Amino acid sequence: MQIPTLSREEIAAPVTSVPPKSRTHTTWLWLIPLLLLTMWLGTRGLNADGYWVDEVWSLRTAGGPTYGPLSLAETWQSVATIDAWQAPGFYLLLNVWGNLVGWTELATRTLSLLFGVLSVAMMYRLARDVQSPLAGIAAAVALMTSAFYVNFYHELRGYTLYIFLTALCMWSYWRLTQPLQNKNKSNRQDAALSTTTFAKEKRAEGKISIGVQIAFVLSVAGLLYTHYFASLTVVILGIYHVLFVDIDLKRWRDWRMWLRWGNRDWWRVGVLAGLAVLLFVPWLNVLLFATRLAQAYPRYTLPPDVLIQSILNSFSNGNLFLIILLALATLGIRGRSRFAYVLRPYRDGVLFAWTLVIGWCVVGLIAAYILIMGEVRYFMGVWVALALIAGTGVAQLSMRGVNPALLIGTWLLLNIWNIYNTGATGNVHWNGWHEPFRELSQITDGQLREGDTLFYQLKESVNAWYQEDVANYYLPNTPARLVLFEAQPNVPYTVYTAQAQDLVNGATRIWLALDPTTRPWRTDLLNQTFIDSGFTACGNFARVPLMSVDLYVNLALAPRSIAFTEPIANGGIEAALLHPLPEKVDASLPVILGWWQNESVPPETYSAALHVRDAAGNPVAQGEDYGLPNEAASCRITRINTSALPAGSYSISLIVYNWQTGASLEPGVLGTFTK
Repeated sequence: MQIPTLSREEIAAPVTSVPPKSRTHTTWLWLIPLLLLTMWLGTRGLNADGYWVDEVWSLRTAGGPTYGPLSLAETWQSVATIDAWQAPGFYLLLNVWGNLVGWTELATRTLSLLFGVLSVAMMYRLARDVQSPLAGIAAAVALMTSAFYVNFYHELRGYTLYIFLTALCMWSYWRLTQPLQNKNKSNRQDAALSTTTFAKEKRAEGKISIGVQIAFVLSVAGLLYTHYFASLTVVILGIYHVLFVDIDLKRWRDWRMWLRWGNRDWWRVGVLAGLAVLLFVPWLNVLLFATRLAQAYPRYTLPPDVLIQSILNSFSNGNLFLIILLALATLGIRGRSRFAYVLRPYRDGVLFAWTLVIGWCVVGLIAAYILIMGEVRYFMGVWVALALIAGTGVAQLSMRGVNPALLIGTWLLLNIWNIYNTGATGNVHWNGWHEPFRELSQITDGQLREGDTLFYQLKESVNAWYQEDVANYYLPNTPARLVLFEAQPNVPYTVYTAQAQDLVNGATRIWLALDPTTRPWRTDLLNQTFIDSGFTACGNFARVPLMSVDLYVNLALAPRSIAFTEPIANGGIEAALLHPLPEKVDASLPVILGWWQNESVPPETYSAALHVRDAAGNPVAQGEDYGLPNEAASCRITRINTSALPAGSYSISLIVYNWQTGASLEPGVLGTFTK
């Protein structure tokens, strides 16, 4: 009886009434909406917030604003001398990209999104060739909706490039080794296949294109130049190549079998990898220096069990049960039936994927503990292997009658719901080190002057030295003294307030800035601390999402420019504009007034109002009236809505009046502005 022949696509295709072959030709079309969804996941966060410290370091290394411009050679040297912890590949690309499209958050982060989309497409191609189109779609979904990975779609770091090159390297290696895998089929199987269309595939797979070889060389070299831990993929592929490719494990005792002297195809992979390593030689000295540096200045490494659990949780968005189920499903084919030869590519793909996963866990942990540095993001090369496992598991379950659309759809909807609910910037803040300096720079633009202190309260567990580069990037050449004040939750509150008091001595104004969503509990102590230091609280100057700024003024040092003395007997009211009016306003005009009163002024008698007049002297806008404070000295911030005013020149007057009689004192002109 002739042995039935099935393609790999037909094996993994779901069992329905539609012929499998007609489905495999259109399965790839599902990749189009997946890539569009990837674009949406990334673009919603491209400009949602400012850079955090690692992103600013990327700009510094690549020669971005305030740090450049730098040539490619200067960028190379910048990485080698300033940040030897990093490989230079991504920064060289960023240098070219930034000079082409610009250096804004939106423009620069698009480079990360580009490689994020390419990585999803490459993940599909890898899983499709290793298993089936169905496995390719499932693997692409698993990778693209990993919330931890989505974070890097809109972060100016090289991790999406890392993933893309990892998938490209694995795919090109798989293509290179297929002739060797196919050669191990028995003569009986070859004879059975020779009369089928699979024979054409077998002959085609025996030819290795120049493009695949170039892709392998460039991807290996690219991994070495992108991230030091990315090189572990090359090491693990080497282990797989030695242990499993062109080997008959039944003859493992025959040492001559392991040499493969006459197999040019087997040695060709090693030669190509060696050529890629030669391309890395110019950076090898820096790598050796970085290795010694890592051992001399140890960072932080998670315990092995915690690290592995964190990797699985981060990849699967906490759906450990589902990823374990799919992983177990990949082990379901025993290969003892008469279809065993047809399932050989499936078994080879499972062995390939599991070798990558286990290899990453073992080799990665060894590297982490030798270098004394290991964070989950360093191990993102295993994301590709885990996605391959997930895709293979879906394909295997579909062979057992499970609807693949149900599995993929459930995974997709759960992950998208989770990502959507975190908001556009929720994943950006996963590390807890993000501080909204961009929002602070927008609020204080044009407001700070000599003698001011910009007092920024950091989140808990955030070091000031770590945020200095970000603050200086968004607040370059600020005339104010910049204070990044640590939360210090473990010191006595008296120490906390005493340090704050020392840092504001001699200032004329204090701008207290913080993220109201993550404000440390001790922030409430700062108000009384500043008042005890001789400052007057003027109130909230501005409040936007992620940023709030309060103003304190030392009124003893402020000049008094406007006086109201009649009809008050033996008393007087004085006022001053504590900050110049802006030359040009848009929708809102901030007015900061200081008030001084003689003790003989009757309390709760006078009110104040701000009037805006056009060039003809007609009143066109007015600030909210308020009663004069009872304190001897006080401060008030008023915002006047100017959005409805036409373009032109305007003046603003300060009116003081007796709210009971309506008698108005002589108005004082504060200044002019244009719109």
